[in-house]
Amino acid sequence: MTELAISLEKVCYLIALTRELQVKVPMEEDEDASNPIDDDETAVIEDRADDPVDDELEAYMADLNTDEWDDLLRLIWIGRADYAIEDWGDMLSDARALPDAQKQAYLVETPMVADYLAEGLAAFGLSCDGDDIT
Repeated sequence: MTELAISLEKVCYLIALTRELQVKVPMEEDEDASNPIDDDETAVIEDRADDPVDDELEAYMADLNTDEWDDLLRLIWIGRADYAIEDWGDMLSDARALPDAQKQAYLVETPMVADYLAEGLAAFGLSCDGDDIT
């Protein structure tokens, strides 16, 4: 069985962060009928330039090494059904072909990336639920 170079904890943390970002909605213009008392509550779900989750995700991804990035990309591709788990070794050259400068953008800009990562983990019999995380 293939062993992952990235820890389950790191993948699960990235799944949690990307899910937070993917539920964001575009900012709405201030409305005259808006209730100022409630206005701060919308900041949690609105996609704002100063969102601390963006900064946290960017910093976390910057700390990943090449092997961890290779695994993340391959997990996405397995989760998206571009490849099967049996192709794990063959995917390495494809993962390494993506320039390092583009890997963060690729992860963030892939729709449903959290689901694809979770599905990729499932192919290994792993999940972010329950006792798998130590």
